[in-house]
Amino acid sequence: MDKEDFIEACNTEEFEYKFLKDIPDSPERKNRLEGYLFPDTYFFDPKGGERAIIEKFLDNFDAKFKPEFYERAKELNMTVDEVIILASIIERETALPEERAIVSSVFHNRLKSSNPELKKLQSCATVQYVLYNTQGKMKEKLSDEDTKINHPYNTYLFEGLPPGPICSPGLAAIEAALYPDEESEYLFFVAKGDGSHEFSKTLAEHLEAVKKYEAN
Repeated sequence: MDKEDFIEACNTEEFEYKFLKDIPDSPERKNRLEGYLFPDTYFFDPKGGERAIIEKFLDNFDAKFKPEFYERAKELNMTVDEVIILASIIERETALPEERAIVSSVFHNRLKSSNPELKKLQSCATVQYVLYNTQGKMKEKLSDEDTKINHPYNTYLFEGLPPGPICSPGLAAIEAALYPDEESEYLFFVAKGDGSHEFSKTLAEHLEAVKKYEAN
């Protein structure tokens, strides 16, 4: 199978799935099905062709995204697409199971804030996505200049969720997006350098944490 043919099929073929109906037709969204090609172990027919492969991904997503997830999305006043966008950011921000619901709460709290600056999610993962799509690589550590790149997926510059997912999230990240830690008042987090994060409720606390872990 040709890579370009596969990408073109993802972007141009019509697929009748309930969860795809919320995807906006936006020129800012490069890959229409990004986020929905469910990550899993698959067996494919080598002669099956692009559409058969894509449908196998989408059938799996359909099975994993349970009916109660649609109801929960409505409770959160989110479309399925917005849930998957948020889940993709959670997927890229933390690999620790115990942190996913807390990371989710940070983004939910910021999205609900009346403060325009807090509505900028400031997710490094979205900037890494920008770098990968514009320069073909990611960085171990972002610079201040990276966070100023004028790109619709840069959540340091633009409020709210980016135009589309930044990866295909797994089930745990989707569940975290739908069920954030409801007790959390956190608005910030910073990487400790060991794969975990420190969470803060105020900017002052966050700046102290940044100073602490940048020195390590």
